[in-house]
Amino acid sequence: MVTRGKVFTYFVEDEAQEVFIKALIQRLATDAGISIQHNPGSVVTGGSRSLVALKTFLREEQHRRVLATDVLVLSVDGNCQGYQRKIADMNDIIQRAQYLKPFVCAVPDPHIERWYLCDHKALRQALSSSITPKPTPKNKCGRDWYKTEYHRLLKEAKIPIILNDYEHAEAIVEKMNLYEAGRNEPSLGQFLNDLRSALKNLAQNR
Repeated sequence: MVTRGKVFTYFVEDEAQEVFIKALIQRLATDAGISIQHNPGSVVTGGSRSLVALKTFLREEQHRRVLATDVLVLSVDGNCQGYQRKIADMNDIIQRAQYLKPFVCAVPDPHIERWYLCDHKALRQALSSSITPKPTPKNKCGRDWYKTEYHRLLKEAKIPIILNDYEHAEAIVEKMNLYEAGRNEPSLGQFLNDLRSALKNLAQNR
């Protein structure tokens, strides 16, 4: 008898989020000895459109006899509007839909690129030892600073880009010291804690 992996369904606002968060989940699931499947629920440009797609998904889920999703993964950029506010928005949608299965929320603030940049040693190992990442500003609301810095480092590394600028996300995540990264970036640390709890519950219910 073939046992299927646990299904993680994603509602994220762009490909940069999708590949990075999938890599994080895959790494922690592998460490926990849990086989998983990645189900692309929705990857659309913009947090508001992603949440609209989530609402549609939740309405449809209520009419299914068997729910395929084991863990729902929600992510929107903070855009300097506050971590707690974004978390509250997502929790409100889940509660209104009376969705009872596990879910985890990610709020990179202001953009997902801040998570890409939070471990300089991992960046050098994954991209090139010759790159020189700039110190991360304490003020999170630099908005496009993080995107600009990430793309600058890709050019400095002179590595081939086959698909898009985010195809090296898995390599960066693989090299990251997740403990230090979580300390450097509290929103990432909170997501990792929530994810570990979700994986622990899955392991206990196997």
